[in-house]
Amino acid sequence: MHTIEIKNFGPLADINLQLNRIVFLLGEQASGKSTLAKLVYFFRTFQEEFLNLVFASDSENWQKVRSSYASLLRRKFTGIFGETKVLGDFHLIYSYTDIETVIVKPSLKKSQYLDITLSRELDKKLELTWEKARKIHTMNKENAYDIYLNIIKDSVAQKDIISELNSIFNDNAYVTYIPAGRAFLSHQALLRLIAADEIRRIIPNNKFEKNDFAEPSAYDIIDATTRSYIYEANRVREWHLSAQVRESLNTALKNGTSKYLSSLSRNILKGSYSADKYNDYIEIKDGKKIKLSYASSGQQEVIWVLNLLSSYVAEKRRCLLIIEEPETHLYPEAQYMLSKAIASFRNCTDSQILITTHSPYILTSFNNLIYAGECGKSSLAEDKLNEIVPKESWIEPEHFSSYILENGELQNIKDTDLAMIDIAELDKVASTQDTEYEKMLTLASEVKKCAPN
Repeated sequence: MHTIEIKNFGPLADINLQLNRIVFLLGEQASGKSTLAKLVYFFRTFQEEFLNLVFASDSENWQKVRSSYASLLRRKFTGIFGETKVLGDFHLIYSYTDIETVIVKPSLKKSQYLDITLSRELDKKLELTWEKARKIHTMNKENAYDIYLNIIKDSVAQKDIISELNSIFNDNAYVTYIPAGRAFLSHQALLRLIAADEIRRIIPNNKFEKNDFAEPSAYDIIDATTRSYIYEANRVREWHLSAQVRESLNTALKNGTSKYLSSLSRNILKGSYSADKYNDYIEIKDGKKIKLSYASSGQQEVIWVLNLLSSYVAEKRRCLLIIEEPETHLYPEAQYMLSKAIASFRNCTDSQILITTHSPYILTSFNNLIYAGECGKSSLAEDKLNEIVPKESWIEPEHFSSYILENGELQNIKDTDLAMIDIAELDKVASTQDTEYEKMLTLASEVKKCAPN
């Protein structure tokens, strides 16, 4: 398992988290759930950033490549968290293995600068991988046939490089961050405006006409996690614009766990998703369509969670899926169905899931699935249990961890005896409400006694 250690980063004071296959993060607003989730996302994309660099760089000097790599990571960090100078004196350690680690902290030498230090073992392995990748770039261009042969070798060699990086980072997951406030993806016109604004700010020398307002920095427009989410949703959306690819997707989702996931999606949406060049729709009965921008807030929030789950299952893609507040605007029954969908996706693809939530319905829903996994250990009751809770969504108790964030620290809320999430913290809120209600009843009774006849 990977681990992350955090000291004094935003609302997070002292954190040491080992990443299980499923992790639940509970806490009040502004307690640091999203900050912790985004830090996990940042470190888990180190491999992706190195892969992008190693096949694009023409440098023959490892020191220059390492410097470029650090610059890419600093830019990504700033794109997620904003200016380093306002973040204080923090210390972050991420461990991919016992010896492959990364340390991130503010620089002592340069003001407003970020130090990113790879462990000696990680640095050396990346250098060796870069040297192998550099050899791929050397191509014999004497004739077309040689170029053709080298292209074929290129493809095989690149797969070897990817496999090697998977081993170095102890990770072969496709990382996707699904932020809260997802409804904006339902408005294609808004997405086009966002895209135009992004392009305007990355064009060198600001060739567009300036206005009276100060030009904000790139990370003030849209944060890196949301930008990545928009890209991923658009990638999947392209699938639905191709009849051939859409048919392939539908075929892939007709059996076993995939079929179960599709059924859950239709029940949650009260229809199915479709798209044309300019708009997204939810198709309901009798061939009728509702433009997604006019659908319910719950449908708008959940549609791209479901679309991504389905596409990853069809692609047989193993993921690290980070989902903020999956419950947003959903009825409790729909929250339970979404929990089953997430669990079945995880089981089908052997993916890793990190969920931040405020919802007692989400937690109790997953508790049902965890208890089903516990009961399912007995083969005697397996068939009858499957009729109650489909086996596709069972969760093995050993595979989840649950925490609540309080005062910048993690408190373990996994009840190991019951093998479930202990949601007593949420019960405290209900207890406070009950106490206040009882006091009001007492006061009302006293007022009634004192009132004149």
